[in-house]
Amino acid sequence: MTVKKESDIATLYGISAAHCFFKSDRTSRVPIDKLGFLFGLHDLRILTPHTVYRKANLIHINPDFNTIRVQNDLAVVKFTKKITFNSY
Repeated sequence: MTVKKESDIATLYGISAAHCFFKSDRTSRVPIDKLGFLFGLHDLRILTPHTVYRKANLIHINPDFNTIRVQNDLAVVKFTKKITFNSY
């Protein structure tokens, strides 16, 4: 997930690879309620007080995304709550 700067758009939306939201069969999507996003950590095994967890309420997959060739592999994620940036 890439967030460029602290603005209204960057604190509520993120960009990701579209294939991240598909199951391994590449034909079915992972349900949005099964997804979570972590910010501010460098080791997934160690959560810190600076770690921010968010859910998404919208994931827009590029309509030209090709699941077989993995082309146009972009998605826009809208989080349920803004991300507060810190030095982590």
